Amino acid sequence: MLYTNSEKIKETEFVVLDEVHFVNDRERGHIWEQILIMLPKRVKLVMLSATVTNVIEFANWIGRTRNSKIYVVFTLYRPVPLEHYIYVGSNTSLEIKDNMHLVRKSDSRFLVNGYRKAFDQFKKNQGRKKYRNIKYGKPKWINFLRFLDKNSLFPVVVFILSRKKCDIMAESLKNSVSFLLNNKESQANEYFFNEAIKKLKPEDRILPQVVLMKELLCQGIAVHHSGILPILKEIVEMQFQKSLVKCLFATETFAIGINMPARTVVFNDINKFDGIEKRNLAPAEYTQMAGRAGRRGHDPSGTVIIMATEKLPNDQEMTNMMLGKSAKFESQFKVSYSIILNMFKIKNSDTLETILSSSFIEADRAKKKDEYIKELNSLKELDENDYWQPTSQQELIVNEFYLATKEYLNCRKENWDKIYAAADISFSENGRFVIIAYQHYIGKLAIILSSNTKKIPKEFRVLVLDKDNIKNELSDNKIDSWSKYIYLSQKRRQINRSLDVFWNNAHTILTISSNSIMAITKFSGNFDYDSIIKNWEMRQHENFKHAAISNHCQRAITMLSEKTLLLNRSKVANSILNLFDLQIHQLELHINMLHLIALENQLHSIDLSDVIAFEEVFLKVYKYQTRKERIAELEHQISNKTLQLYNEYISKVGVLKELKYINPKNEITTQKGNVAATMGSHELLITELLLCNMFEEMKPEEIAAVLSCLVCESKSDFDVGSIKEENLVKGMNLIKQKHNYIQSVESSYLSNYERVDLNFNLVKVLHLWAQQKPFSEIMEITDIQEGIIVRCIVQLNEILTVIKNAAKTIGTNTISEKMQVVLEKIKRDIVFTPSLYME
Repeated sequence: MLYTNSEKIKETEFVVLDEVHFVNDRERGHIWEQILIMLPKRVKLVMLSATVTNVIEFANWIGRTRNSKIYVVFTLYRPVPLEHYIYVGSNTSLEIKDNMHLVRKSDSRFLVNGYRKAFDQFKKNQGRKKYRNIKYGKPKWINFLRFLDKNSLFPVVVFILSRKKCDIMAESLKNSVSFLLNNKESQANEYFFNEAIKKLKPEDRILPQVVLMKELLCQGIAVHHSGILPILKEIVEMQFQKSLVKCLFATETFAIGINMPARTVVFNDINKFDGIEKRNLAPAEYTQMAGRAGRRGHDPSGTVIIMATEKLPNDQEMTNMMLGKSAKFESQFKVSYSIILNMFKIKNSDTLETILSSSFIEADRAKKKDEYIKELNSLKELDENDYWQPTSQQELIVNEFYLATKEYLNCRKENWDKIYAAADISFSENGRFVIIAYQHYIGKLAIILSSNTKKIPKEFRVLVLDKDNIKNELSDNKIDSWSKYIYLSQKRRQINRSLDVFWNNAHTILTISSNSIMAITKFSGNFDYDSIIKNWEMRQHENFKHAAISNHCQRAITMLSEKTLLLNRSKVANSILNLFDLQIHQLELHINMLHLIALENQLHSIDLSDVIAFEEVFLKVYKYQTRKERIAELEHQISNKTLQLYNEYISKVGVLKELKYINPKNEITTQKGNVAATMGSHELLITELLLCNMFEEMKPEEIAAVLSCLVCESKSDFDVGSIKEENLVKGMNLIKQKHNYIQSVESSYLSNYERVDLNFNLVKVLHLWAQQKPFSEIMEITDIQEGIIVRCIVQLNEILTVIKNAAKTIGTNTISEKMQVVLEKIKRDIVFTPSLYME
């Protein structure tokens, strides 16, 4: 709708985004972000969340992106305060109340004393456990539910972070919790359930999941997760709101987008698998789920209980989970093929680049962009008013020297640390004498006192001789690189070949990067480095500035003066290590070293002996060149090329051109591109299948079956190799072939490309469903849960609708009509039962 500027968007005044922290979601976050960027500026936004921290940063980004005022309404007030407990009970009949310990009140920090009591009780319980092997801890849960009943803590939501465990736990309690409901409540549940499932066909009313849910509901228990049939989830939700479901076993999806508060929330476990790793619940996740406790207007407080009967989390884990900062808003923006094609379709790739620059991932860059533009305009104005540029013979020679030196210094900066790290002998250890070029210390001998290898480039503290007036020798407008240029100028060497020696003991300690070490001598000494540093640092304080120089420090100063004199009396080159002394054996580094030596030789070949007032001429060249470089750098910074997703965007455009979705000559979308632009997902694969006439020879039920690979993500024990129907096998193989071809092209263009395999676990299921087979028959051939199957069929319905419309657009009406037949075959019965909420 946003791409095509539909009428519905034109009529929209407000958009409400509840749980807006889903911007962080790895799979769906980019859709939220696109909506925020692409919605017309006149549309008002209302965004709600209880679990984010960097709200102001996020609001500033939206304000800049939409050029509108953003009002942040923030409160810590909670109408129903929460109390957090740890339950460390065992499977024995020990009094449960003694095993619940308060570890946090709503207005307090973590209660360490409460945790210690829980820890002591947990240890006692571990010693007296008698029923370790009782399946699912049934006695524990029965006693626990009796405790909740006795203390009026129903209804309760028990969060179990696994669909399978939810089902097992609920079923294990069947026929064991008759105390949860009285006869009247049980009958009310039964009546409502029977009325609701009248929407289903008779054969669907006896599905195992439907029968089990009815039995559980009549006893006050229910289950809620994505594997449950939609109509059953709605029944559970409606009865839960009436407090006729006393104990609900649910996954964390129940805490998202559903307003279903309970008296009590219980965490069966705080450890979850997030698709990548097993980890404890994040603070935002815990807050979201725990926030379901406490019904406004009904309960004085909400109770949150963490079950810790098998393992007690340590106090730091609990503190981090309960009181840690919620996750920040982080951009998950993706450059999809669909958005690229839609922008190229309307011949407006500039708009796409604007969208990329408006994404939240570019928020920091956007803040700096105004500063960059201001500085750029100022430099350009200065550049226009400054008519100087190198023209005379001397100026051209100095300019050549500048360019050669810059190339050498850039190469040196990139390779210096790597080369010395790979050397057979360490030449940058403490006590080594080096020659530095740092600020006004140009060509000065220094002693390395310490190093910090964690910094990049490597960082050193060095002792260097000093004199009081040296700091006035250079003006402030000469940055650090100036000293390196002057050191490397042959003219500078000829004028001042000797190193300064100061006899007044003046010295200082500098912190320099490895790039400021211009040469490493063959001299080294053994000193008390820590003592030298501490003595110097002490004398920097006003109260100790006249304190005596320590013996260790004096010895280093004396040796530094002696070595300086020695270098003055001898040829400096004989006392300096060259790169060949390092004995580099790694081929790549050896090649880089040879390149560095070649650049240095090229630099020294430039004759500066005839240049009069070298530093004066060089200052003009230096200002001229550094200003030009800064202008170029700023222009690059404000260009789209610095966008974090720009390279991915260019690479994906390359994929689309290679696959002939965009014409490389005129940058216009082809017929394939126009078709793919109408699709929200799997756009390339679906387009390839549509245009290769795959669907012409297939029956409607076969089309539904093979296209199920586009929506199925569930694991299953189903053996895909057991499918023997010729057309199904042929269709799957063609899809794999097209999919592999697309991925081979993508892998050649996209860096860090990860292969994605198709999932054919629902092919047989969809084949039978499209043949009008009962849902009960389908469930006999798969271990995938009913709710997951329904969700996949609904998603497939959306994809088939898109294919039908695309086929009609390109004039293949027979395919469009066939897709309509497929839709009619799958859109039936329990899968598309009308929502109870619509009655």
